[in-house]
Order: sequence, then structure tokens, then C-alpha cells
Amino acid sequence: MLNPEVIVIGGGVADGWNLFMPHLRKTMFERSYREPAERVKIIRAALGDDAGMIGAARRGFSFF
Repeated sequence: MLNPEVIVIGGGVADGWNLFMPHLRKTMFERSYREPAERVKIIRAALGDDAGMIGAARRGFSFF
């Protein structure tokens, strides 16, 4: 939680990736220690908006 290796951004927020990513990186370097900020990877979730729906469906089917 304090020094994550990867930060995954998904859902509707990921649709604005090009708008917020430069600001996110800048703010991250201003507010964190240099080494963790350089090391962390920020990526888009592969499932995008469908992640919640797929997770709920998978969870629902695991009861059978």
C-alpha cells in the first residue's frame, strides 16, 4: 500500500487516460519519494468498463 509496484486504473476513469495521465505522473513525483515514484508502473486495466460486470458474473457462477 505504501510502495506499490503497479497501479491499475480501470472502469470509466480509464476512458480519460490521455487527459489525466500527465497530471497524475507530475503529482505523483511531487508528492512521493523519488525512488518509489520512478519504480511504480501505472497501467490501464485490460477489461476496462467490463471489469465489474465480469467479476460479478464470475463470482455468481462460483456458487454452483
